[in-house]
Amino acid sequence: MTSNRPVHDSYLFGDTDLAAERLRLLADVFAHSTREFLEQITRYNPRSILDLGCGPGFTTQLLSEVFPSALVRGVDNSEHFVALANSRASAGVSFSVADVMQGLPGEPCDLIYCRYLLTHLSQPLAALESWAQRLRPRGLIAIEENDWIQTDEPALAKYLSIVGAMLADTGRQLYLGPQLDSLEFSDSLRKIHSDLKRVRVSTRDAARMFAMNLEIWRHQAYIERNHTAEEMNRLAADLRVLVDDDSPKHSISFGLRRILLQASSY
Repeated sequence: MTSNRPVHDSYLFGDTDLAAERLRLLADVFAHSTREFLEQITRYNPRSILDLGCGPGFTTQLLSEVFPSALVRGVDNSEHFVALANSRASAGVSFSVADVMQGLPGEPCDLIYCRYLLTHLSQPLAALESWAQRLRPRGLIAIEENDWIQTDEPALAKYLSIVGAMLADTGRQLYLGPQLDSLEFSDSLRKIHSDLKRVRVSTRDAARMFAMNLEIWRHQAYIERNHTAEEMNRLAADLRVLVDDDSPKHSISFGLRRILLQASSY
C-alpha cells in the first residue's frame, strides 16, 4: 500500500525500482478516492503542504494538482525514491530525504498528508502528536488508512493474511483505520472529519501489486520462520495466474478510512 519508511520502523516493501513500479500502480488505483478526499480540503486553502512517505512522488504530484497555489514538499527516508521524485518534479514541488519520526524539514506548514504511512509505524499516535507541533495554528493532518480489505479470491486473501501477521509481529497493524477513528487526542489536535470510502479494485491490479510486494518481502526473517519456500512459490504462482487473467473481475474492495485532524488555534 503507500511508501513510508522511518528508520526505526522499517518499511516492509522496500525502495527498489520494483517497489517504485508497485507504488505507481497503487497511485493509479487510489487516485480517484484520494483526489476526492483532498478536494474536500480545498476550502481550507493550504499554502504549504508536506507529503509524508512520498515515495517516488506520485501523491506529491496529486497534491500539487489539487492545490496548485501551494508549495508542496514530499518527504521520504529513501534516497533512491527521492531521486526518482526529483527527476520529474514540477514547479512548486520539492523533495527531501528525512525520517518522519526524527523531525520534519522546513517551516511550519498548513497541511500534512499521509497515505498508508501510519500502518508502518509502531507508535502512530505519538507520530501524529509530533507532527501536530509542525503545523501552523488550525493546520491540518489528512490521513488515509485501511479499515478493512475484503476479497473472495483465495490467493489475495492468503496474501493479506500473511502481511497482516507479518506487520503484527513487529507491533503494527494492517487495518489501522478503526483505531485511528477512535483515538482521543490532546488539546493540541482534534478530529474534524472521518469517513469510510469503499474502493473496488480490479482483481488483476490487486494481484499485480501483491505479486510485486511478495517478491520484495518473501525472504524476510519472519516469513522464513513461518512459511516454507514451497508455500511462497505456490502463492506467487497463484498471483501470476490472476495477473495474466485480463477479464474485468473486481473480487477485492478496500475500506479506506479518511480522517482530517486540525491543530489548535494557539
